[in-house]
Amino acid sequence: MIEKDRQQSEKTDISKEDKIIIIKRLPCSNTRWILAITIVVLLIAIIGLVVGLIPRSSSQSQVGTQIVTTVSSIKSTIQTQSSPSKITFPTTLPINTRKPTDDYNTIPSTPDRVSTHAPITNPIPTSKYPAMNNPRLPKQIIPVQYWFQLEINVKNLNFSGYNIIELNVTSPTKLIIVHAKQLTMTAVPQVSNTRVATANTIYYPVKEHGYYFPNQYYYVALKDSLNVGIYYIKYQFQAPLSRDFRGLYAYHYTRQSDQLKIWAVASQSQPNYARRIIPCFDEPSFPAVFVASVIVSMDYSAISNTEILDIQPYSVNKIRIRFDPTHRMPSYFLSIIVHNFRRIQQKTRAGSSIRIWARRAIYQDGQNALTAAVNITNYFEKILAINSPSNKQDHVALPTFTADTTANWGVLIYREDFLLDNNSYSSSKQQQRIAVTVAYQIAQMWFGSLLTIRKWNDLWLPESLSCFFEIVGAAYYQPTFQLMGQFIVDHVQLAQRTEGVLNSYPLVSATEHSLTFSDPIYCHKDYLKYHAYRFANAASLFNALTKATKHQKNVANFMHPWITQRGYPIVIVQRDPQNIDGAILTQLPFTSSVWSKNSDGWHIPFTWYYGSSPNNIYQKVINRTSATTKISWPRNTWIKANFNQYGYYRVNYPLSNWHAISSALQSNPHQMTKLDISSLMDDAFELASLRNLSYSIPLNMTKYLKQETTYLPWKTANVHMMNIMQAFLLRPSYNAFKNYYTKILTPVITVVGYQDTGHHNHKLLRSLVVNSACLLGNQSCINYALTMFRNYMNNPANTAIPANLRSVVFRYGIRYGGDAEWNFLYNHFKHASNLNDKIRMMRALSFSTQKANLQRYLNDSIADTLNPSYTLTILDWVAQQDIGRSIAWNFVRANKKYFMNRFGTVRVPTASISKHFNTQFLFNQVQQFMTANPDKKVNEFPLPKKQTILFKVQKNIDWLQHHETTLQKWFNDNLK
Repeated sequence: MIEKDRQQSEKTDISKEDKIIIIKRLPCSNTRWILAITIVVLLIAIIGLVVGLIPRSSSQSQVGTQIVTTVSSIKSTIQTQSSPSKITFPTTLPINTRKPTDDYNTIPSTPDRVSTHAPITNPIPTSKYPAMNNPRLPKQIIPVQYWFQLEINVKNLNFSGYNIIELNVTSPTKLIIVHAKQLTMTAVPQVSNTRVATANTIYYPVKEHGYYFPNQYYYVALKDSLNVGIYYIKYQFQAPLSRDFRGLYAYHYTRQSDQLKIWAVASQSQPNYARRIIPCFDEPSFPAVFVASVIVSMDYSAISNTEILDIQPYSVNKIRIRFDPTHRMPSYFLSIIVHNFRRIQQKTRAGSSIRIWARRAIYQDGQNALTAAVNITNYFEKILAINSPSNKQDHVALPTFTADTTANWGVLIYREDFLLDNNSYSSSKQQQRIAVTVAYQIAQMWFGSLLTIRKWNDLWLPESLSCFFEIVGAAYYQPTFQLMGQFIVDHVQLAQRTEGVLNSYPLVSATEHSLTFSDPIYCHKDYLKYHAYRFANAASLFNALTKATKHQKNVANFMHPWITQRGYPIVIVQRDPQNIDGAILTQLPFTSSVWSKNSDGWHIPFTWYYGSSPNNIYQKVINRTSATTKISWPRNTWIKANFNQYGYYRVNYPLSNWHAISSALQSNPHQMTKLDISSLMDDAFELASLRNLSYSIPLNMTKYLKQETTYLPWKTANVHMMNIMQAFLLRPSYNAFKNYYTKILTPVITVVGYQDTGHHNHKLLRSLVVNSACLLGNQSCINYALTMFRNYMNNPANTAIPANLRSVVFRYGIRYGGDAEWNFLYNHFKHASNLNDKIRMMRALSFSTQKANLQRYLNDSIADTLNPSYTLTILDWVAQQDIGRSIAWNFVRANKKYFMNRFGTVRVPTASISKHFNTQFLFNQVQQFMTANPDKKVNEFPLPKKQTILFKVQKNIDWLQHHETTLQKWFNDNLK
């Protein structure tokens, strides 16, 4: 219920100058690339900015209802739009120097455009053809369509084929340039005026051809110029199947029925690996139609972006599979899967085919994902008013996949544990992850496929829209999961902790202010219609959002600082010295090292409420150029800002207010939502870590957790408490921490118990607190884990370990067991067919307290014994254990040749291990090790910077020096 006027019963006086909307909150209930995550928050902020409302819902499931209401209300907002308005940003903009129009309510008269990448530095010209020295393909040749055929030999792990490209030449040229990498051309490329040879075919003589490796180009220089018109070029080539999960790659798995090694093939074209499959124009700005044919052995089949047109015999024991033409799409969507999987399938209301593909032994485990995919697709088609861009969705579960997921046109690829679940093995978290991941992949069909980008600078746009609708779709499908709350706790808080560092980047530095799913967001409906099969960019989205506000808000100017500045703000709340019933707000950039004033500021929709009237939320925009902003704050009551952490900023208060909030939390925590409690603890712990607040504030808040039986506050508190634990490992202060946190955990363990019962979030809570208690040595937990583990050892087939407690049983059966337990689980791990269980076992094996077992585990991780994709994961998990940290570090140094050969650098394993180092001795060792082992030729791998690795270690050292003694004393003083 919205109250635009102050209720007569309110005792506080709210200044009319604040122009605040007061919203009556309903009673409290107990009951996804950082870049994309922060933009999700941004989208939510824009909604609240336009509507100006933030209703307090009694449950997170009401978010879905609000979304549906919003969708219906905006259906025709932009239907009259004939072309995008010119609300744009400057091409280049130095950070913290240029100020746009400061009033975000004012529409700018000068169009400009945002660019948040550093300028591309062109390589030093080395080719006699100037066009080849440019890292971007020339624009006078445009691909129209590709006809390609690949003969894939799974036995010999290679492929060969041809590719014919229809070219639209828009200005005369003698040079044809495409991307190609690791493809061996087996014939001179042919350039002609027809695709199929006829009596009228003209062939254009080739002067020379070859690779230009600096830009991964393959060029064909002609003797004479091609005039404006349509031409065709045919390439014939061969290549080995890659083993690095890029381009067209081979992988293998063990077939459960006979334990044979089975080879199969998949592709990864994103971001620029299509050039390793076929010669092509491998940039987002060159979409074209693809017509694929694949030749494989008769005991395999194939999947590509479109439906199979026909299957024909090709030669002895081989078949040729031809696919329908695609829509115009960029090359990074190209997908080819060669498999012998089985499928389950179902139709959507609109008639699209949805299929789940997986290994024959486990394909039925895709039933939940299939149900989710059908329901979420139907829902998106309804709310977006556009049917799925593809008439089919092939969701493919790969047993070996370096990415978690990849969305291509019509082919959605997952690692098995992100798509398949089994009631015996899948935890509540896994079931939730499947719903969310499937929703994200399906959203990509609209926001990544129907909308395409012209350049990689705009990648955040489809990613963020997909992440936003991931929440929308999954919350619709599973309304009881409280997904918005979990999104805030699991992702937004993580994003803030990650972004609050000095070396964060300004590329769409997140905002998010107020959560109200209302009018503007479903300008997406018409935005999609207008931009279908066209290029989308930030300017067009901001224009659509601005139009949805009827030009009351200039979304472009509002967004400007969030895109061009790194980091995010902290709002300092202070009592107004001239008004005992008022407060002064000041914004500063928040970083993990200093609070710098070197910023142009942000427009921040600021929300708050008072302890005297916790059901009323107030909102006011903090202007980016205002030195201070004044609001009302009645005397003798506390203030809580950033309702439900729906704003992407932190808040600090006077010490007296922190104490008042903490007292309120102890006496009556139901005055605040669970998200508010969570956000208070997250802000307080982060501020304390940076020495801007006493650690006694957040730690005093943790005392109330003894009576808390909901998941969200516990999740936030546990993250910070486990960070303290990691810092105290192997130090005298550890026992003080352990004794205090065990005291807080024990009453909750008594309540939640060890039976895998209750609603979804109650099961998440049980898993969290039981795991933490076992880790700290809670005896009842240890007894439970050891008993269940040994029963499982004695009779695996007939011992049912609850799915949500399997990790606990495996981990602490190993930690408090011996060699027999470790060898048993290691053998099960190597032969497990369910990837979810395999990952649990892999993590649990690192919990051993036997040095010989951990050493064997690490040795096997770089040998043929285990899949090499496990190496870094095992290394990281071993290093997180007290006894394993030094073992892992010594292992990396002893095997530096292996890591240098594999990654071209020692920085990759060093970064994984050293993130918990906190002594000067280890800092010196890390520095000396990286200096003594400089990088060789680095493979295509995202590398941590040397200075970043050392910065993290130094940060840990500084934290320990400033906080260990104080925290140890606090824990000891609060044991009673």
